[in-house]
Amino acid sequence: MKIIRLATLLIITAVFLSGCIIKVADNPANSNGGVFATKDAGTSWINISSLLNVDGRSSFNNANITFLEIDNAEPFTLYAGTLEMGLLYSINNGVSWQSTLIGVGRINDIAVSRQNQCLIYAAVNSFVYRSRDCARNWEIMLREAAQGAVVTSVGVDPENDNIVYAATNKGAFYQSLDRGVSWQTKKFLKTYLKDIIINPENGNTIYLATRNTGIYRSLDKTASWDHLYSDYVAEFKEFGVHHQLILDPHNYNRLYYVNDYGILVSENKGDDWEAMSLLTPANSLYIYNLAISKQDPNKIYYSTASTFYYTVDGGENWLTKKVPTSKVLLRLLTNPKEDGVIYAGTWALQN
Repeated sequence: MKIIRLATLLIITAVFLSGCIIKVADNPANSNGGVFATKDAGTSWINISSLLNVDGRSSFNNANITFLEIDNAEPFTLYAGTLEMGLLYSINNGVSWQSTLIGVGRINDIAVSRQNQCLIYAAVNSFVYRSRDCARNWEIMLREAAQGAVVTSVGVDPENDNIVYAATNKGAFYQSLDRGVSWQTKKFLKTYLKDIIINPENGNTIYLATRNTGIYRSLDKTASWDHLYSDYVAEFKEFGVHHQLILDPHNYNRLYYVNDYGILVSENKGDDWEAMSLLTPANSLYIYNLAISKQDPNKIYYSTASTFYYTVDGGENWLTKKVPTSKVLLRLLTNPKEDGVIYAGTWALQN
């Protein structure tokens, strides 16, 4: 009976992702967690947390998702980092998932080469792992020796995948010029580094998002850095407290910075910022995420603990829906090929 039920779930999920909308239960607590997907920009959701393993099929709907990524070269390939179940990946738009890097700890981030999608780096606890065979096998490339240090983010140069970056919670920013074989410290900032963001069309432009001291920016491939912080804290209270930093996929000069203040937008790589007009006052609600449609820059999505917000006119007007789970939607991810398709990774707040 278990096999029949799981097979039925996979069929329903496949139908949903191929065009038919199936609504989840009205009670969000019954939807649990893991990964959800919508085909209509948040009106209807389905849980897509079916896991393939040696025992057959099971579910990871109790997993806490740390990040979601999509392979832009093969947009049917998805990655989900977890707190406790390793790295999950799907090669069929999330219909089913497989796991790797099991038992090594929290998966904080991955970076996939744009030249070779089988070349993947993962930030795991105090290590950087590398796979050269599409996540089948892994090797440790960096061991962070500092006591209590955690590798929080990794990045690969979009034009030369010999160049790899890693950042830590202790402020170290590393660079490798040989695909992780050797490393050098490019910057030590004495602050908690949360994320590495690299312009996909220009590897010279790199952003380092910190936990609570704003953003560092390099426009010359790490040769020099600007600190985007002190000029903005007077106007935007709690400007430096990072939730998420993303580049607009339609204009890589435009940044969206989700922080304790709200959502800020820069049209010039972070030199100037303006606050988006939201339904809620500044500094009033914790915004966990933000995603932008790959087809239409005016379609923007974000969520708080209980509400999913979306706009179709660049933030002039906002609509709301309830999130499909009692957990938080920690990360949102839009599909590069199909408008309205959004993936959401969940997180239990007590963690």
